[in-house]
Amino acid sequence: MRRMLQKTGLKLGGISEYLEPLVRRVGKRRLTLLCRVGLVLYLVALGLATHMPPRQLKRFSLHIDVPDKLAHFACYALLAVLAVIAAYSFGVVRRLRPSGWAAIVISGLLVLACLGLIDEATQPAFGRQFDWLDWTADLAGAATAATLAVAVLSLRRRSVAHT
Repeated sequence: MRRMLQKTGLKLGGISEYLEPLVRRVGKRRLTLLCRVGLVLYLVALGLATHMPPRQLKRFSLHIDVPDKLAHFACYALLAVLAVIAAYSFGVVRRLRPSGWAAIVISGLLVLACLGLIDEATQPAFGRQFDWLDWTADLAGAATAATLAVAVLSLRRRSVAHT
């Protein structure tokens, strides 16, 4: 595992001791596949949840009182983190310079912005409302999380390169 981390340039610090047994047990390919499948499943779940008519949505509610905009922020933040992990797992992204990461993040945010806009625009067909502030919260969550995730990965790469 340590050699694999050195090849990728990713240094996990104290977290690696928890991940090494998981990677050994599951295998790198399976773990990568799980990340990608997790992203797709989350996209499907998010699409279903945001297009469920209000009556049915109450039935599946966890009865947790979370402000609507915070829920949008958190859902798209998680989506962005999963997207960054999936992009990182493809291997090509690992070889990019920081400017390449910026291009990936901007491209990814454009995709997530379009996805959020399509999500909001199609909701009225299911008895829900289009709300520009929901879309703004989606974008803010995605941008914040993607930037933080890429910054963490970049810092890890730099710390490995300088040691």
